[in-house]
Amino acid sequence: MSINLKLRVPAACVNKARVGALATSMAIVSSIAAPAATVAAIGAVHVALPAVAVAQTQDDPSLEQTVTDAEDVVTLGTQKVFDHGHADLGPVVNADSGETRFLVRDDSEFPPKWRHLSDTVFLVDDNAKQTLPEESQSFEFTGAKPGSHVWVIPQSEVHGVPWLGWNTQNPTLTKTSDRGITLEFAGHEGDGQFSLFLQNGGFAEPQVLWTSAKNESQPMWVDLNTHTHANWVFTQPGVHKVAVRALIPLLDGTTKEITEVLTFAVGKESLEEAKSAQWDGEFLPSSTKSGEKGASASTKAKDASDEDNSSSVAVWIFIAMILIALGFVIAGLRMRASAKKRKETAAQNGQR
Repeated sequence: MSINLKLRVPAACVNKARVGALATSMAIVSSIAAPAATVAAIGAVHVALPAVAVAQTQDDPSLEQTVTDAEDVVTLGTQKVFDHGHADLGPVVNADSGETRFLVRDDSEFPPKWRHLSDTVFLVDDNAKQTLPEESQSFEFTGAKPGSHVWVIPQSEVHGVPWLGWNTQNPTLTKTSDRGITLEFAGHEGDGQFSLFLQNGGFAEPQVLWTSAKNESQPMWVDLNTHTHANWVFTQPGVHKVAVRALIPLLDGTTKEITEVLTFAVGKESLEEAKSAQWDGEFLPSSTKSGEKGASASTKAKDASDEDNSSSVAVWIFIAMILIALGFVIAGLRMRASAKKRKETAAQNGQR
């Protein structure tokens, strides 16, 4: 099954929440040239407005869901091979004890339940095999060449492939966490390269969230009560392990830190090996200070938009100053013309 990444993308990936993560980067450049009168007075004025990242908040019915405190957590040690259906990573706070765990919500069967990541293997077999566009260089960040095969857990659901995202909808979490959480890439083990990216519809460029090409942690801020899906890409078959660190700022001023390892069996031949594979190395150190937001899905676009908005304000202030100056120049020219006319009229009256 081959699905062209260039075409198989959803319109949006977050429900009812502020999602800068799915922002389409739109270059809005305007040139403002002064009119001829201005040119005569102070010369030509050419102002280029900066590029602006425009956050588009859209509802995706397929992502609407209700998460409750009553959902069970499966007993530790109960293994699960996730080969299809919907799943979300996320923190779960026990309403009675306050214990916080980073789990995966299994929505592939009813009722939904939470599973331990150490018991879960995501099978990414040939149903998830895709071919990168031949002519496009937009996916170079994956580490794969145009036209080559990659294995993808896609941003939109595909039959026979796991549909893995993340949510911050646990009710007790929304009551105890301060604004949201940071999800941080903490390492990758496996052949080839791993990357995680978002892509809006149309011709929007991919927004890279995590990549194993960078040997450093990569934080991603996630607002409370949001639900998001992205593209998980692997360039080579085999067992892949991806370490994810959750940093949860609490209302009492403390921060809860949890690191878990996701296991992916890329290619069906690697499934048995993946079931017993262990993380061998060390986790990448966190680049996010306690209580500090990580820049990413919802914040990358928001920060870019804030910066561009600030730049736009400065540009418009500059334009306003020019227009005010022009007003003074034009008023001065009119006064001079009026004085000259009065002088000429007086001279004509004197001759009479």
